[in-house]
Amino acid sequence: MDAELRVRLTAAGVDPDSPGDPADAWRHLHDRWGRRATLLDRYALEAAARGIPVDALDPDLRARVTLDVLAAHEPGFELIAGSGRNRNDPIEVVAYDPAWPMRFAEWRVRLAAELGDAALRIEHVGSTAVPGLAAKPVIDIQVTVAEIADEERYVPPIERAGIAFRSRDDQHRYFRPAGGRPREVQVHVCRAGSEWERVHLLFRDFLRADTAVREAYGRLKVELASRHRADRIAYNEAKSGFILDALERAQEWRARVDRADADAVRYARVLQADELRDGELMPVEIDGTPVVLVRHAGEFFAVQNNCSHKDFPLSAAGFDPRDEVLVCAWHGGCFDVRTGDAVVPPATEPVETFPVRVSEAGWVEIGLTGSLAR
Repeated sequence: MDAELRVRLTAAGVDPDSPGDPADAWRHLHDRWGRRATLLDRYALEAAARGIPVDALDPDLRARVTLDVLAAHEPGFELIAGSGRNRNDPIEVVAYDPAWPMRFAEWRVRLAAELGDAALRIEHVGSTAVPGLAAKPVIDIQVTVAEIADEERYVPPIERAGIAFRSRDDQHRYFRPAGGRPREVQVHVCRAGSEWERVHLLFRDFLRADTAVREAYGRLKVELASRHRADRIAYNEAKSGFILDALERAQEWRARVDRADADAVRYARVLQADELRDGELMPVEIDGTPVVLVRHAGEFFAVQNNCSHKDFPLSAAGFDPRDEVLVCAWHGGCFDVRTGDAVVPPATEPVETFPVRVSEAGWVEIGLTGSLAR
């Protein structure tokens, strides 16, 4: 038992020299430290109780205590029968691959086609969503739905896409390929506006924005992958302390960004979110500024309407598989609605893009920036 665990046990009211039953000792640890009490701590307590090194713990015991820890961390946790894998999946962390965004784009199109309007939002999350970050070569996708308990609306469609329902808990549902299929993607379903949704997007965005934290996280992942190559849950649990510390910093970062955005952006209410279906667009005018609102895979985008016609003719709205950009096409031109840059023809002048948010009451609001906001 290492010195750091002994200190935390003492703070939790447990004598590290005589911790007693490992399950009871770990529960005290969890009551005191929350998610910072990890599966690795439970392994250490079980090994100490038996007088053996952690590496000598019986695999069946490891499996049992893993389920105990997951149930404590994720209330309501249960595995879905028949969703196991019949192949080993050793942990492998590799250098960032520029092809990962394209792979996500392909999966997003596939999932959006199966889920229809059940998916309010489909996001690329996890380490493969962070340019420059080392990661397991598995695409993490977060699907936001209106009601997490309404499994009939999203479980069959996701399984039709070839991704099996693996586990559920009170906050989210988890899917990954079953049997012998390649483990190349995993899907997390959560409720719109939930803490699960917020935290995973926040962590992704913070890693994208902070080079030092991103590089430190990459180094940690490489180290932990070599240490826990055969234990996927232990690998994830070993990252908990770093992630929790980073999230504290991320909250402060987000508050600063939001304050800056609030100073620079004025939002105008446009319509209710359910008034615009996936693949549709709507021309609107905000204080004399012609804007086109587009919805795709549950996300809303707004771009300047530079079309001379009153009614905006849309040729296409979808993802360019070359570099995962959502494009709107009109009059033969394609524009990246995230940046406003012309895709086809590339020499065309870019159009202005506008931030879009959805309020708690379901209103889609378009933000005007710079001189337009005054």
